Amino acid sequence: RNMKKRSVLCLLICALLFSMSIQASAQDVYDPSVSNGCSTLDGSKPLLNNRIQVENASAAILYEVSTDTLIYTYNADTQMYPSSLTKILTALIVIENSNLEDTVVVKQEILDTVEKGASSADLVADEVITVKDLLYTMLVDSANDSAAVLAVHVSGSQDAFVAKMNERV
Repeated sequence: RNMKKRSVLCLLICALLFSMSIQASAQDVYDPSVSNGCSTLDGSKPLLNNRIQVENASAAILYEVSTDTLIYTYNADTQMYPSSLTKILTALIVIENSNLEDTVVVKQEILDTVEKGASSADLVADEVITVKDLLYTMLVDSANDSAAVLAVHVSGSQDAFVAKMNERV
């Protein structure tokens, strides 16, 4: 349980760093010329002593919780939108506040709130699906429709769920 709390704390700290674009002390010692911005925090050497860059990532921060140490940064000063991180927080709150085997009926009024063209699991009105499967589609497919359905399932409305997320963070 203590390890779970540490993991959650690390996740939340990373979410805050990304969403607020905190540059912390990294900007003072970070040398973007080392390996195209991919280096250890002190800028002295590239990650793993070669030019490895995180594939498909615009930015990255590796933070070690037990020693309160920022270990690695890649484009740490780049402002990032926290969309996927909000899905992780959504999953955490859903897991803590529901049973994974519960079934949920997808409502058309919830689907209507999802922005057209957004990532979707293509849920259909009146479809019956488990919380577990909604979590899978939300996390694997980045499905906004699944996130919206889960939010309403847990809190009664998306606004109430957002309030719960803000309270948690």
